[in-house]
Amino acid sequence: MRKIISILEYIVCILIILDNNSAFAKIPSVGKYILPALIIFIVVLIILSIAFKMVDFKKMEKTILALCVFYLFFSIYLMYNVTDEKSYILRFMVCFIFLFVYYSTNKDGKVVKNVLVKYEKIILVISVVSIIFYILASTLKVIDNTGIIQTNWGNKKNIISYYNIYFETQVDYFNNIKITRNSGIFIESPMFAVNLVIALLVEIFVRENHKKYRTIILVITIITTTSLIGILSMLAILLIAFIKNKQVNSIGKFIKIVSFPIVGICVIVVALQLLQNKLDNNTTTGSYSLRMDDYKAQLRAWRDKPIFGNGYINDKAIEQYMNSNRFLSVGMTRTS
Repeated sequence: MRKIISILEYIVCILIILDNNSAFAKIPSVGKYILPALIIFIVVLIILSIAFKMVDFKKMEKTILALCVFYLFFSIYLMYNVTDEKSYILRFMVCFIFLFVYYSTNKDGKVVKNVLVKYEKIILVISVVSIIFYILASTLKVIDNTGIIQTNWGNKKNIISYYNIYFETQVDYFNNIKITRNSGIFIESPMFAVNLVIALLVEIFVRENHKKYRTIILVITIITTTSLIGILSMLAILLIAFIKNKQVNSIGKFIKIVSFPIVGICVIVVALQLLQNKLDNNTTTGSYSLRMDDYKAQLRAWRDKPIFGNGYINDKAIEQYMNSNRFLSVGMTRTS
């Protein structure tokens, strides 16, 4: 039975990843099934856990109390400020609550840790596949694409597909050299970078049998996304891991103390260089002014309702403050 539960947890992790701004989630004919499927599999997990006595009913009282608090908060927000009610209810008042019930009442004290490790394993597979296609397809052009897919990201966006397991969605410029950003199966490379950073955190700080090759795979993949936030987060994680490493002798401790400020300075220098390069490229390509306009529009929209916000998926609240000369089809930029 534990094998069945484990398989179902893998499926839940896959669906969570797909729902997290993957290219599949933005394909109308596919994306509409991901969230309902996720909810169904979570419910099946809960039912099987109860049926096979894997639920600790002693924890139920605290769980019910927490659920009351969650539902009260979500209900108030729903009544006050939600634009897409169906999506909000499914994600927060159904999916989130069911996941919370499964994790908080499970007898296995390591259930959250085990699921996080499963999540990392899936991201590792996606990383390996993406690196292979990034080198052979996006860089060396040895592999041809297998088609163009239309997504509903922004207004409408066409992306290049390679067997539906790797997508080219963005390009970047370094010293006027055009390169493709590694987006993996995601609609944009920053979304891929977020998942990679989470997987790196799991590998270094959660997983017991830490392996260097897994860290190397994740680090290389994060670099190929050329996501500034992703790379800075990666450097911060590696720096913290370096500081916390206790498996060193007295000489190693001395080296760590001496090298820490040097490594810290190097990280800051690299971060500033990446930021400057990103700003230079954005200014050259014209996207800098678009980003600044977006940031100003988002700040003004937040000022209108600083406590409860402008609502879940309410882009119109921001668009009203955007420069009128811009084409709305460009969409809003995100921190990359």
